Amino acid sequence: MAFRFWKRITLFPGLTLNLSKSGISISAGPRGAKFTMGPKGKRLTAGIPGTGLFWTKTFRNTGTTDTPEEKENEHAI
Repeated sequence: MAFRFWKRITLFPGLTLNLSKSGISISAGPRGAKFTMGPKGKRLTAGIPGTGLFWTKTFRNTGTTDTPEEKENEHAI
């Protein structure tokens, strides 16, 4: 069993600093819609609050100036 470390710090409403084992990221947006930037790339998430249903689109960092590789993920918790 693996342990996970994760801490979210609210800087002000709509802006959070996220700390985890994989690095630091920042998220911005209202409840139900977030844009996150971190070491794994950029992510756009939209959902219906209180339902556990959400959609996520990830833009991975490629290390080049070309268009980032896009990976679309659809999840339901």
